[in-house]
Amino acid sequence: MSKVKLPIVVDLVEPIEFGDDTVDKVSFNRRPCSGDMRGVKLDDLTDVNKGMVVVCRISDLPVALKSKVDVADSIELVGVLTDFFDRGR
Repeated sequence: MSKVKLPIVVDLVEPIEFGDDTVDKVSFNRRPCSGDMRGVKLDDLTDVNKGMVVVCRISDLPVALKSKVDVADSIELVGVLTDFFDRGR
């Protein structure tokens, strides 16, 4: 199985207004490390809100926007996160 090339860029279905800017994509520039999981159990990743905490830690998505991300986009972003836990990635 081949490893994923970073960065992974996810285009948001629903862009988010952030001040004078619009966030329309989220980039994952690194794999998560154990410190990124601080306060979040692996079982918690089935909860989109808790998964988004870790997504914000390993991507360029500002924490202030975590609760403004469309649910479909949140599910996709958490899916990218959980894909890192496959040993082949």
